Amino acid sequence: MLSIASTGARLICFLRESDANIWLHFNLADVRAKRWLEASTIIPQIAKDILLGSNNQMMLEPVGSGLAGVLGDLHHDFQNDPAKLGVLSLSR
Repeated sequence: MLSIASTGARLICFLRESDANIWLHFNLADVRAKRWLEASTIIPQIAKDILLGSNNQMMLEPVGSGLAGVLGDLHHDFQNDPAKLGVLSLSR
């Protein structure tokens, strides 16, 4: 089984050597995901600020040759309001 550290190191090497687009899904309730994003040298600081920030206002910002932002996302909660709008933070 790969450790989080070795998997993260392999991912960073791949991203540095590739022009491929890759979707990374982070559970920011997990402190390891936050630490990885904070320590990442391949994600621009403005993208980190958007991804790790608490601003839920919808926006899309140019970041280098990519984008970072917060988009509306459907959030279905069976216990509460099923029509509640959640947010999806992204960076490319």
